[in-house]
Amino acid sequence: MEELEFDKNKSILPFLKRMFGYVWKFEKKYFILMLTFAGIVGTIDSSFPKLFSMFIHDCLGNQIEVSKENLWALVSSPCFQNYLWILISIILVLISSVMIFVYSAGAIAERIIFHMRRQLFEKYQALPFSYFDQNSSGWLLSRISSDTDRISEVISWGLIGMAWATVSIFFCFGIMFYTNIIMAFIVLLSIPLMVITSSKIREKILFYSRRSRKINSEMIGLINEHIHGVELNKSLANEDKALSIFTAKAIDYRKAAYKSAFFNASYFPVIIVVGNMAAAGVLGYGANQILEQIPLMTIGILSSFFIYALQIFEPISDMSNYYSIAQNSMSAGERIFTALDEPLEVKDESHLPDFKAIKGEIELRNIHFGYNDEKEILTDFHLKIPSGQQLALVGPTGEGKSTIASIIARFYPPQKGDILIDGISVQERTMKSFREQVGVVLQQPHVFSGTIYANICYGKKNIPRKEVENILKEMGCQEMIARLEEEIQPDGINLSLGEKQIISIARVFAYNPKILILDEATSAIDTITEQRLQLAVKKVLKGRTSIVIAHRLSTIVESDRILYIQNGTILEDGSHRELMEKKGAYWGLHQVG
Repeated sequence: MEELEFDKNKSILPFLKRMFGYVWKFEKKYFILMLTFAGIVGTIDSSFPKLFSMFIHDCLGNQIEVSKENLWALVSSPCFQNYLWILISIILVLISSVMIFVYSAGAIAERIIFHMRRQLFEKYQALPFSYFDQNSSGWLLSRISSDTDRISEVISWGLIGMAWATVSIFFCFGIMFYTNIIMAFIVLLSIPLMVITSSKIREKILFYSRRSRKINSEMIGLINEHIHGVELNKSLANEDKALSIFTAKAIDYRKAAYKSAFFNASYFPVIIVVGNMAAAGVLGYGANQILEQIPLMTIGILSSFFIYALQIFEPISDMSNYYSIAQNSMSAGERIFTALDEPLEVKDESHLPDFKAIKGEIELRNIHFGYNDEKEILTDFHLKIPSGQQLALVGPTGEGKSTIASIIARFYPPQKGDILIDGISVQERTMKSFREQVGVVLQQPHVFSGTIYANICYGKKNIPRKEVENILKEMGCQEMIARLEEEIQPDGINLSLGEKQIISIARVFAYNPKILILDEATSAIDTITEQRLQLAVKKVLKGRTSIVIAHRLSTIVESDRILYIQNGTILEDGSHRELMEKKGAYWGLHQVG
């Protein structure tokens, strides 16, 4: 996938703007609450050094010596009593604010992750088949799991630190400049040094963060690939080879992740060093002023500036850390928004009318289609299937049979041409109403977690159990009736491939579509079971338009019409008897079969 990059103009603002758009849309109340109390705490924090300065000044002014002997004298002195209630009130506000932070930040993080994951899952359901052809399952799973977790801190705890830091810096510098301009400038001039040094580190963080996220997706896809291919690895005695492939990818991830973590950790040493330099400058200048007995410099002012010189770099550190978090999360955000922004090849326009009950006549008119721009599978393809006709598609593998069925099912939109149902273009009706009347049984059947009964009813709700039992009886699969309440494990690992196909066929029968597409639907079923199913299929196909793709020619000899497809064109068209009498490509295929 060509992924969206937010920093093409070297700016993190587009990413943050989009993230805060989520917060404002879904969690405005918590967002305002969190920022308000973050500002309150930032204001309170910035006042501590000034209060300490006043406390020292008053204590020295009252000439109270601090020692064990006169500790009570200090506690009972005016300087302590004057500020005791202030300190208590600040502590109470801080405690209450922290609780609100926990509640607000937690609410925002979890709710936004919920909304984002829901949107991603909804998007995955709407995206065309071509999107899943081009992207590995590891890439898709990483977006909806680890990437959403990664960006949550940007709009929760990281945002708290950013809001607190902004307010603290504003008030700290305001108090410092009001108290002593020269020492305020000493602190201020140290900041550009930190910004210049850390900016280089940020570039490294973003580069290695993107790299590690990409390798992580590839690694998840690799794990998924070899879990599904474990039988092949064992049969070829290739376990060591699979391990070496995974190890190489894991080493690449380890290197990229380590470098990202290393540069991310480099922020704090830089800030600490620069902060200590500023504190040393303030201490040296202020001490010299006191020794020279400059009237405007007192021990209280010096002590407060020394605290400010150290304290000011904590909010600056938080801002830098937030920037680091945002950069680290930006690669995850890019990948999430790349998926969310993926255009839909076929949009289901809500203003279009629905298909009503259709008869099932299908026409493909002037169809041009290719899975990519390099090769066209179907060129100016024409096909008309009358309502109720049983059509079979045969021919060599990779010549376009499944492509034709996929276009009829609207899994892929043609680049040119039109699909008509009962003479009406599918572009003039909603996709949902079309697919509600089309049933598809794929070559690779899929089952969901839940009971066998729930899987058969998946396409149509509220089907009575008796009806499902009748379907299985009609299919000749009575043995499945006693297993209807059996739980299917993830990926259907407790079912054989043949059992999955029986469930898939029963599901379509229960769906009762007007158009039925069977793509090698009985390829994994044993011959005896297939013969039973063919009898049931014949009953179900009556009165329906059907397209059957099969390599076993014995399963389609009674079809109304057989098309031999080669190179994306109809080479032969007729009934089994007509094509056998012609002694062409179909006859040759039948002789080999």
